[in-house]
Amino acid sequence: MRKRLIFLIIAYSFFMTGIVGCSANVVPTDVENYYMDFIDAAKNGTFEDFVSFVHYENTDHLNYAEESYIQMEQCEIERWKQLSADLWVVEIKVMMEGESTMQGGFHFVGVVNGEYRIMLNARNVPEALRNGLDLSEYLNPDALDVDDVR
Repeated sequence: MRKRLIFLIIAYSFFMTGIVGCSANVVPTDVENYYMDFIDAAKNGTFEDFVSFVHYENTDHLNYAEESYIQMEQCEIERWKQLSADLWVVEIKVMMEGESTMQGGFHFVGVVNGEYRIMLNARNVPEALRNGLDLSEYLNPDALDVDDVR
């Protein structure tokens, strides 16, 4: 009886390890910590604190972000998904200062020039990180494109 119990415990351990080990979207601690530091800066910091985490593909996007900057009040992470060795997408719900409802969207965390950086939308993911990936499912159809505003 005791041998059977030990066998069942060991078998259960292997089974659970297999289930957890097969989880496809385990986020490395350093990636998650970087993103959480970004969220803290977006909620509690200045624009300079916020932008120190963010990658923009061009200066028009950076300038527009500075002109229209609003602090984040709340952020809920819905899920993470690893898209490649150096790129993760984070599905989020956020509420910005002065708003009363949460809005859904996507952020990206990727390695740009050897450092983690946040891309606030798919348009700012560098081509080198896209590496043939189709990011169209992560575009927010209601979001204004900076190029359309200017």
